[in-house]
Amino acid sequence: MTTRDTYRRRERALVCHAQIDRAHSEKSREETLKELAEPLLDEALIRDVILSWTRPLPSSYLTSPLVLVGPSGVGKNRLVKYLRKDYNKFFAKVVTHTTRQPRSEEINGTHYHFVSTSRFAEMVECEAFLEHSVVHGRNSYGLSMEAYKKVAQQGKIAIFEVDVQGARKLRAEGLAELHNLTPRYIFIAPTSIEVLRERLVQRGTEDDADIAIRLETAAHEIETSKSEPGLFDRVLVNEDLEQTAHALFRAARDWYPALPSPARLRMLQRRLSKIKRLGGETSPPPSNGPADSIHHSHEESGKNE
Repeated sequence: MTTRDTYRRRERALVCHAQIDRAHSEKSREETLKELAEPLLDEALIRDVILSWTRPLPSSYLTSPLVLVGPSGVGKNRLVKYLRKDYNKFFAKVVTHTTRQPRSEEINGTHYHFVSTSRFAEMVECEAFLEHSVVHGRNSYGLSMEAYKKVAQQGKIAIFEVDVQGARKLRAEGLAELHNLTPRYIFIAPTSIEVLRERLVQRGTEDDADIAIRLETAAHEIETSKSEPGLFDRVLVNEDLEQTAHALFRAARDWYPALPSPARLRMLQRRLSKIKRLGGETSPPPSNGPADSIHHSHEESGKNE
């Protein structure tokens, strides 16, 4: 056998091996596609997930607001953003009225309803507030019944952000019961006063005198969260924002069990994406099919209002 014949035989062997590898890879790909697709072919499962994201909440949830309490700078606003990242469709924050001046980045009607002292007094006189109080000895804050009803009429669970005074008035003094509300109360605590001080300094929205007042108030609120059992349903220490957000999320799922599972939805979305990547040129599912609806229903729930 000549050297040329030997090379030709080697080339044929390499081509043969390559064809076998491609065939094996294609078989593995088809098996993977089949393995991934089979659970998704259960349309009942897919439709159940879609339904969980599109059906209205139980009416009892609309009279059971989530009340977040905690010192200034503890991270309440960021926790609300975490919660609404998945549950924008189901939760909305009630916009509080206040007599303080707006900060540069704040928008009237979005962050707060900024009103004059005289207008606030008129609203108090007309019993327009669910609760109201003077915070840090300076400015008045209040949750109006109208602002709460605006959220409830959207079919969403209302989020109240109040201080300890507000929580005490709603729960201990019976104002919530008076309005046929059954709130859930969570206190968000800092790991320490020093950590809270650092957050307030980094925020840069208060001078030293304001920070001192807020820290004094915070110390009193933290002590109240420990000394008044029954005032709060849960106390979360915000040592790590993401972990605290998960704890808040678990509390919401415990109290409002009809809320759908974002983890279940994301699992199905990941499998769909993997099938599309592996499928290559295979035909996509029809636009009105269950698989497409999974993406559409979650995208709609995550849009900003």
